[in-house]
Amino acid sequence: MTYNSKIEITGGDSEGIYRCFATECINKERSNFSVKKAKGRVIFEVRAGDAVAFRATVNTITQLLAVYEKMRKIGK
Repeated sequence: MTYNSKIEITGGDSEGIYRCFATECINKERSNFSVKKAKGRVIFEVRAGDAVAFRATVNTITQLLAVYEKMRKIGK
């Protein structure tokens, strides 16, 4: 079984989010994700071979987004 998902972030600093994640794309044996830029939004594509790997990859993305938001607030 494979798990696939797209996570779309709209509005805000899409360019900054893209730059932050462009270097973080993870390609592992059990899961991977990619990030793309498109007209004011950022799209993450997650692929995994099992539910545990899928959850771990999605958690990685959301944790990095939370850090990005906190750092952005500090920088203002």
